Amino acid sequence: MSHASKDKTPELYNPVWTCVWSLLFTPIFGALLQSANWKALGDNAALAASRVWIRSSAWLLIMFILVQALFRDEPVMKYMGIYLLGALWLGWFITTGYKQVLYVRRHVPSYRTRLMGRAIMLGCAGWLVYGAVSFTIVLGLYLAGVEKMELPPAEQQPVIIRTPAPGEPAVIEPLPPESSQK
Repeated sequence: MSHASKDKTPELYNPVWTCVWSLLFTPIFGALLQSANWKALGDNAALAASRVWIRSSAWLLIMFILVQALFRDEPVMKYMGIYLLGALWLGWFITTGYKQVLYVRRHVPSYRTRLMGRAIMLGCAGWLVYGAVSFTIVLGLYLAGVEKMELPPAEQQPVIIRTPAPGEPAVIEPLPPESSQK
């Protein structure tokens, strides 16, 4: 393979694996990788569509975080996140995700595969950021007094641990009641 023909061969993320990994890392991830592919393929209309999915998915995720914080006591919110991500992924896959898979199969006989390791690490970082933001919101609600923190009741009795002599086993005794200590 000559250097001139290598320059004409696009370097793409595998479109099938892009769709599969976006199940875990959201359509934001898939649309980002596919936008890089569309840019390499020179399809500006599909590139614009992928960028719309990136922005739309990001806004929906932000809105979900806010709604989740406002309606945290509603039973429907327990599973709303997984339903939202599933519906979002399905919408993305039907409209643009699978379109790229078909396009590459039909029109790109060969391409150089871009490694996905860095992209996957960024996807993991995205989930860490989501977790940190969610934790910060919950912590803020507790610190502001909006949400009351309920600690579980103490079920353990206080004890005293004594070591009678070196080499002997420790003795554990219940702490005497306060009335007998006076």
